[in-house]
Amino acid sequence: MSKKKSKATAKSKEEASKALIDAIRHPKKRAMVEALGKTLGNVTQACKLIEQQGAGIDRQTHYNWLKADKNYAAAVEAIADNGLDFVEGKLVELINGVGRKYTTAKGDEVFYTEPPSAVAVMFYLNNKGGKRGYGNRVEIQHNTKGKVLDPEMPGDE
Repeated sequence: MSKKKSKATAKSKEEASKALIDAIRHPKKRAMVEALGKTLGNVTQACKLIEQQGAGIDRQTHYNWLKADKNYAAAVEAIADNGLDFVEGKLVELINGVGRKYTTAKGDEVFYTEPPSAVAVMFYLNNKGGKRGYGNRVEIQHNTKGKVLDPEMPGDE
């Protein structure tokens, strides 16, 4: 996919997510959705964040809303998807190496590049490279000589 098309897809996905979130009118539900966005979907952290703002929403209330309100559930799903996109982007940065900039005490801007992260590369290969032999999957092959194994039945001993 070209960069132009990828950016357009990301933009339309972002707009769709924003529309789902904007459709939440209940103030506590909206606060929860916004808090979930700030905590990458971590429910416990979102509840704590809302509590710090002077409101209180417990985890069970969130799960009750998920079951009862399809619009709330769709907004929460969009938040989770946005969080995954964000973290995947950070993984790609680590794989490619990251350009950084900082300002010294004297006010000079310094640019440098962090090298690619071997850990990030291995993580990616372990999770996406299974077809090429990467990963931690263990396959067990066992010949039953034509018998179907039933875990409920005792074996022939």
